[in-house]
Amino acid sequence: MAPVVPDLVPSMQFECRSGNLAARLRPRREEVPSRVYTILVSVLLGCVVGVVYTLLGFWKTWAMGIILGTLVALLAFILISRQIAKRLQPSMDQVGKQLQSGASQAAMKTLEGLMPMARWQVLLSGQLHAQMGIIALVMDKEDLALVHLGKAGLRVPDAQIARAALLYRRKKVAEAKDVLDVAIRANKKQMMLYHVYAYILNKEGEREAAIAKAIGPEKAKRLNNEFDIKEGNPLGGGFRMEARVDAEMPDGR
Repeated sequence: MAPVVPDLVPSMQFECRSGNLAARLRPRREEVPSRVYTILVSVLLGCVVGVVYTLLGFWKTWAMGIILGTLVALLAFILISRQIAKRLQPSMDQVGKQLQSGASQAAMKTLEGLMPMARWQVLLSGQLHAQMGIIALVMDKEDLALVHLGKAGLRVPDAQIARAALLYRRKKVAEAKDVLDVAIRANKKQMMLYHVYAYILNKEGEREAAIAKAIGPEKAKRLNNEFDIKEGNPLGGGFRMEARVDAEMPDGR
């Protein structure tokens, strides 16, 4: 179930609270449990099949054993992952119903109960933390939200946007930019990340950089060549330039 993100940007209407979580909020690679049992079991099955095939001296011996073992490992990984996903689906449906009924605390507990399953499903930990961070944000628990969002998967752009928005609200502009930089590298086709980054750059007075981030450096350069950039405009251009930027943005970068 994809997390639902409230209107964090451009309004940025968050209550600023004390608390230094900078050490925990630095951009990080997508968090994966140190041991994912699905991978270990699959590799073990592949090795056993490959070794047995080679020892029995069948056709092509060790070369075919390696190929057969790899195929068995991949097949085992796919089958185990599908079975785990089927087991998770009822709980995720329950979380959706709890959120719809306004039982956010119950939804948090349900997601926490799924954490042990992260040992079996690749990237599940990051997805659970992303949803828990969004729910904590809805519950107005910003410190808890930042802890969970800091552990969210990089390929959950809504969670990265929420994290960057909270950091920006707390005047941690550099950290917010770092979060968006990392998120954009992992989700290059997610245009909302670029637009949120452009909003932050614009608010910090970096008008030309904001335009380049929103519509792409090549289009921004072409627009700058066509129109003189004037002071006083929120994005650094005249009325005609704003109209051109609005016309370009729906097509993406």
